[in-house]
Amino acid sequence: MLGERVGNASLCCSCCWWCAAVAAGIAAHNWGDISNKANAWDIATMWQQTTCQILASGVSCTDKDSGSACFGYTGGTAPSSQPPVFLTEHMATCPGSYWCAKEGGTCHCNGEITYAPALFDGHMYTVPSAEQAYKVASSSSWQCGTDQSGKPFSVDPAPWRAKHCWCTPQSILDILKQDASGLHKKKCSEASNAAFEQQGRRLYQEPPVVKDADAKEDEEDEEYEEMTESEQEVDVATPRRLTDVMYTARRRRTFSYTPWALVSLQPDSDRLDGDRDGAKQISCAYEFGVPAASSALYTSSGPYSGDVWKAERVAKAWGDVPTRPCWVRVRSEAGERLANCAVALDKPGTLKDQAKRKMEVAQICLWISLGLAVPCTCCLIFLIYVRSGNERQAQQQGLMNNMQHHRD
Repeated sequence: MLGERVGNASLCCSCCWWCAAVAAGIAAHNWGDISNKANAWDIATMWQQTTCQILASGVSCTDKDSGSACFGYTGGTAPSSQPPVFLTEHMATCPGSYWCAKEGGTCHCNGEITYAPALFDGHMYTVPSAEQAYKVASSSSWQCGTDQSGKPFSVDPAPWRAKHCWCTPQSILDILKQDASGLHKKKCSEASNAAFEQQGRRLYQEPPVVKDADAKEDEEDEEYEEMTESEQEVDVATPRRLTDVMYTARRRRTFSYTPWALVSLQPDSDRLDGDRDGAKQISCAYEFGVPAASSALYTSSGPYSGDVWKAERVAKAWGDVPTRPCWVRVRSEAGERLANCAVALDKPGTLKDQAKRKMEVAQICLWISLGLAVPCTCCLIFLIYVRSGNERQAQQQGLMNNMQHHRD
């Protein structure tokens, strides 16, 4: 009986520590990959320091499985602080559009409401600024999913997917009216994420041809319209997406958080774009200049848990000191011009240091797990060997007893 208990304990120990070793190995590999990208991304000569004025800040939350809004947060109303700081439960995206209702619910909004499955997927913005087909003006309450006349939208923007409403408060709209043409958030998120992901490989490649910002933004708006039309055909053939989104509470989720800030860049350098009359340039800024890095850094397995408080502290700190130094990525190894696109509120090198620490912690956990998994496995193998030897000995003894019995 004692041997059986020891064997079960060894089996349990072995399985648990091998699972922990696999998880630690995956984490170490992922953080090693991010560390390699950060080594190229954080090169100081690729950045130029300037001054940023924080106009708004917040934390966006994305369900990594569905790419939509996080399940379990309460939403909220527009913050009254100056500059406005959107808490995590607001699920707000840059420049300050917060979640106000799910489809069919009531959205309390004084500003502009956008109806879509998501505005931000953790890496890039999914709805171009010029897209007006699913936006309505609101001065109080509005039923999510209805057009300006109060009737349901005639064309579903994303069939078979759960949709939500986000409110952009009038105070944010007033900021955007001053220089809305300069906020290329969709184009910039795509450009900065692509440059970050390709850093390691682009060191040895020829510089690609890059179109100017306005031309690329117009081109992406056309692509979005074509994609919206094609999605209506594709999504009909994939109804599983509805199940993935609607039943989020039934399985473990992985949420990613991205602190962001709407900033005004001081036109103190001829390498930063600005209007001819010296007007300031607005942009969406992140800790390290790229949203994908923050999304990898802050995660949780559900609402109000994990790294959510760390991400929220970052956004609050930006709101507490609205005028601060920031860094603009003016070029990369491949020669892309990312000025006003990749704006970092942390000094270049911070991401490299954090990724290195995360990788080292994961490696330590890996060695500890292996150090405990191997002895447990050896103990289990030894017990199996002893037990099989005892069984063979018992069988031999039984045969000898039978032979002796027949002789007698």
